[in-house]
Amino acid sequence: MELVGIDKKSDKEAENLLKQFSLKNVQATKFEMKLEDRRRVWKDVFSVLDRSDLDLLQVEALNCARILSRDKSGLNETISEEMINTLMKLSGIGAQNASKESADKVVLESLKVFSNLLHQSCVVQSYCTKNGFLSKILTKVTNHSKSGKQNNQSQVFDFRLLFLFTALCPEQREVAKYNHEGLKVLREALDDILSGKSDMEEPSLAEEDCLVICEILKVVFNLTVETKTDETKDLILVAATLNRVLRINTNTKDFDLKLKVVNNCINVITNMEGKVDAFKALLEPSDILLPAEPDVMYEGAVINTIQSFLDFLTHKIDNTLPGSTLKEDITPCLSVLWNISRSLRLVRKFLKSVILPPLTATDIKEKPEEGNSLKAKLVSLLTNTNGDISTMVAELLFVLCKENVGKLIKHTGYGNAAGLLARRGLMAGGKGAGDFSEDEESDTEEYLRERHKINPVIGCVEEPVVSPLEGMSEEQKEYEAMQLVNLMDKMQRTGLISPCRVGEDGRPEAVEHVMQLIEGQKEKEKEQEDSD
Repeated sequence: MELVGIDKKSDKEAENLLKQFSLKNVQATKFEMKLEDRRRVWKDVFSVLDRSDLDLLQVEALNCARILSRDKSGLNETISEEMINTLMKLSGIGAQNASKESADKVVLESLKVFSNLLHQSCVVQSYCTKNGFLSKILTKVTNHSKSGKQNNQSQVFDFRLLFLFTALCPEQREVAKYNHEGLKVLREALDDILSGKSDMEEPSLAEEDCLVICEILKVVFNLTVETKTDETKDLILVAATLNRVLRINTNTKDFDLKLKVVNNCINVITNMEGKVDAFKALLEPSDILLPAEPDVMYEGAVINTIQSFLDFLTHKIDNTLPGSTLKEDITPCLSVLWNISRSLRLVRKFLKSVILPPLTATDIKEKPEEGNSLKAKLVSLLTNTNGDISTMVAELLFVLCKENVGKLIKHTGYGNAAGLLARRGLMAGGKGAGDFSEDEESDTEEYLRERHKINPVIGCVEEPVVSPLEGMSEEQKEYEAMQLVNLMDKMQRTGLISPCRVGEDGRPEAVEHVMQLIEGQKEKEKEQEDSD
């Protein structure tokens, strides 16, 4: 390894050797060497860092350390606490009294090395729980705006370090929240970015701002994963800040970056389940001049933020790229819409008006899953092979229907809704356990006129079709019937299908013989006669 003994070289020779190593290994992720050699290389590189005040030499040494830190092998045995203290000093973490401020490039490269090491080494994580790292990084974050000069790239890595630390050391989340007012610090960091746009003619976020905001929101997510009842006030303030973030425009041409901001806001809101007052904060008017769009009102509430979630959901459904996972893209958003709909009647009514508007004669001419509407796209996902997606979509649509089985079947068809009904024990009809108002369904007159023609299984009017048995003799019909019986018998014996009936709990239960189906049907007919 060419870096062994580099601390014995002159500054110029050391700089050249470090440059050569960086160029040679720019794509390298593994380095084959013995543990002793690995320790020697890291020790010598940090000796160069400690002895020199030359920014250029420090940057080259940090570049090499960043490349070496990609290889996890031997890091736990190699990295010392003194090395971490050096990185903290160079990156400005807890170094307010340093005799010399590090150059921006040195700070940035130090943060990159620190980030890699924190991610790769449990020993480094342990060092950081003991050396005051959390307190010092939060102090640095607090001083970002007070210092008067900010480096967006360095800010990104400051918050990334905080995210990694609270993700990899979960016990530190409580320390950050209660000992260092972590949520307040993060909210103020977001507010500083938004307030810095107040002097603009058209306040908007630059690409660098979006990147910083995304990193901050990841930390907020970590600190709100497990919230207690007495933390509702904090969540309300967080929600109010998220509402401001979602309302301001972006001047970046990278549409995906704007989506990432929305996505990270959604992730944070998934931690607010059942916090009604926090959800209400999302419906407040924006205090930012010239927001992305004027306030959109619905029955006295501002629903721009809710609409941004719908736009995000629609975009992700329409733009699933090969290799990407639709589950990760849309299930958090579905969860948020479901939670808010259960908690706020006004939001449920708005979402129902958008997703499940009153049916018309035109709507019932095609299956609910056909077409380009958001409803059609969601109904088509009810039969998605990923159980998490189909379940979350079904739960959202069921809430929008006030957990009324009849209303759900009307909008989706019994076949598409069967999965949810089977899970809930509602295959025979009825209602869920939710507490909803009893306002009447606003069906259109044209739908009411055509309703009797609808096949409830497929959820639309079924066009008359020619019977496949038409033109056959009785012998041919009998032959085809026996072929069908034999085929079904074979499928049952091989386990491909299992006949079932609706049990007393409203869920499907397997039957061992066809006579059980007949008995069940007779009992059902008798009950109907008695009720008449």
